[in-house]
Amino acid sequence: MRTLWRVLLRFTSAEALITRTPILYARARNIGRLEARTVAPGLAELTLTEWPGASERSIRTLAVSVETILTIAGRRNVKVGWRLTVDGAAYRVSWRA
Repeated sequence: MRTLWRVLLRFTSAEALITRTPILYARARNIGRLEARTVAPGLAELTLTEWPGASERSIRTLAVSVETILTIAGRRNVKVGWRLTVDGAAYRVSWRA
């Protein structure tokens, strides 16, 4: 992420990155389904379903990945919280522009 991608990420809105997160997830993983929605400026929710019994490590890895991409894209104070659900996990993502 030290090349042209970092520059491109800075010109992409956080909302656009959040919207594309499920597409990237589907290409990287062959289990579960991720949905994303922007709740308000600087606040989004992600829902991982169709993966009952997902390991905490897998759930945490997704949270760290989202936090890293938003940080590289120039967002400040990025925080990703999650809780396990019956069939996956629910995430709450917050940041400042």
